[in-house]
Amino acid sequence: MNTSTFRSTGQFLIKRLMQSTDPQTSMKDYFDAVVRHRTSPNGVFGVKAHSNQCLPHYQSGFIPWYFGEIKHVLIRRRDVLGQAISLVIAGQTGKWTSHEKQTKQAVYSHEAIDKSLQLTAYYNDLWDRFFTTTKIVPLPVFYEDLLDQPTEEIQRVVDFVGVDSKVSISLEDAGLEREATALNQEWRERFESESK
Repeated sequence: MNTSTFRSTGQFLIKRLMQSTDPQTSMKDYFDAVVRHRTSPNGVFGVKAHSNQCLPHYQSGFIPWYFGEIKHVLIRRRDVLGQAISLVIAGQTGKWTSHEKQTKQAVYSHEAIDKSLQLTAYYNDLWDRFFTTTKIVPLPVFYEDLLDQPTEEIQRVVDFVGVDSKVSISLEDAGLEREATALNQEWRERFESESK
């Protein structure tokens, strides 16, 4: 089984979780540490991964070998343009979550938003092809539904993964907040106007 080592990607997590700076840390050792750190008291482990972070490790065989049978939750946005705009703003400002501080100002770019739209479509297609090829049936969850009805959507996930628990949560309870601002709307209107 290929348990290749991490090079640059993930080194900061290796250092934090394993108190190690060894560039030859194996993926198995790394995931052993992640699972220890991230498994909830009821024994459930979950991880969020983008296709570029996850699919190479499916192709290598590591994920099926290490985890065995797992459940997949596919989170998407219906508003793909909104997602593309958010990605451009986050990339420019360095603020990917509500917990991070903005390091730079965002500057409108039609080209950057268009490129982000194409990239989003590409990654969505990658996931679609992956699930079709593997015959894995994920639970679809839409970002917009998660924001509007967090208790109902998280309960769907809890039920899907087989945890016997009732959920009641708000965005505030989860420590989350909507990232979109008036700037997102301004960029949307400008992009749509220029695209006509």
